[in-house]
Amino acid sequence: MLFLNLPSLRSSSLSSASVKHLSAEGYLVGTGDFLRLRVTMARGFAGSLGGPGQYVFISSPRHNIWESHPFTITWPTGMPAPSTSASTPSVDDEPKKADFAAAATHTFDSSDVASDRTFELVLKTYGGFTRKLAKGIAQPAASIEAGQAQPVSRFRLLVEGPYGSSVNLQHGYESVFLVAGGSGISATIAHLADLAKHTATLAVKRIVVVWAVRDLGESCSGLLFVDI
Repeated sequence: MLFLNLPSLRSSSLSSASVKHLSAEGYLVGTGDFLRLRVTMARGFAGSLGGPGQYVFISSPRHNIWESHPFTITWPTGMPAPSTSASTPSVDDEPKKADFAAAATHTFDSSDVASDRTFELVLKTYGGFTRKLAKGIAQPAASIEAGQAQPVSRFRLLVEGPYGSSVNLQHGYESVFLVAGGSGISATIAHLADLAKHTATLAVKRIVVVWAVRDLGESCSGLLFVDI
């Protein structure tokens, strides 16, 4: 069986999708099970591209430019900057508390860049591509002071897209019910950001999110973007 994952062979209704060599910043979340990436573009996506529900393919020139993988956009373009003061949930596990605290203290150099030129991704580090990317971002343990979190790293990525349809939940109903599992919270966060952006004109008065995770540490990936 021959499997080809090449940009030129992928078809999409988005004729403007193209591969771009972009600057990015990222860091390991908690114990390194997740990566948070912030991608900066020279100019924003055309029209309404880059909204909630869409995804991009990324590859790393550091490793293998021929290997690209799809990831849902977690924090879409055109959104206010995510909260950096997310509170720490009440838990008994001290190491988990440390993970939450460390995850909320990072800042990006591109934080002052116009929001229509940036978007964020949260990647679960399984094996293969995501594991290689995590190792490339990770700083040597000897260079990090005791008790300090992994610092932000800067690198380049090849980004193709966005693909898929951007779906908004700005309908006439008063309630929104969202369900996610594990790293699938990325799509949910994108919709929450879009709803928060339009609170002044939104009919929605109640939002319920059900998120199933294997352990509390996994929730660090989503709580980076909200203040609970």
